[in-house]
Amino acid sequence: AGELADDDFAGVAEELVAMANARGGHDNITAVVLGVDDGRDGEATAQIDLDVGVKVEALEQVSFFQGLGLGRLYHVMGAAQLRRIRANEIVIDDGDELAALHIVALGSLRATVTKGGTVRLGPGDHFGSTTLLRPRPARARVEAVVDTTVLVISRVRFQRMVRERPYLGILLHERIGRRFCSELDRANEALLDARKAIKSAGPEASVTL
Repeated sequence: AGELADDDFAGVAEELVAMANARGGHDNITAVVLGVDDGRDGEATAQIDLDVGVKVEALEQVSFFQGLGLGRLYHVMGAAQLRRIRANEIVIDDGDELAALHIVALGSLRATVTKGGTVRLGPGDHFGSTTLLRPRPARARVEAVVDTTVLVISRVRFQRMVRERPYLGILLHERIGRRFCSELDRANEALLDARKAIKSAGPEASVTL
């Protein structure tokens, strides 16, 4: 047994196997090199732990990721990246291609829809769910109100994950599909209500609308 003076483990296992063979090894030989943290990287480890916590908390705010369990959530986290945005920085502009799910983890975003007003997005709020299945142009300008951390899952990384984990992929596609169906049902109900209101108000109201 011995101790390495640096962190470069490349080739160490091969050298150990060669040494064993040179000393008379006759059977299959396997060498395992284990690195032990001496505390010098404490800050980096703490940051990683913090990032993992932020990812888990943000994902659990999204309905189709809830109740997956830590094992499956771990695979989703592998497809997710944290993006830190400074105050007033634009996340995406109206008309740009949107091809990722964005979840607000910390801070606040402002989404300005052309001729549609402004919406404030806080921790747990998200946009771009549909783009996990198909990219589309953004329908609003989204910018940071304050320094903000956003969890981003791109369509490319999401699709790669579901190909590698078919059962998880089927489960998530079913959940996303159910949510979209619910949203479509609500939109259809609102449209029917609007049509009924116009019809009951008479032809003059229909013209002015």
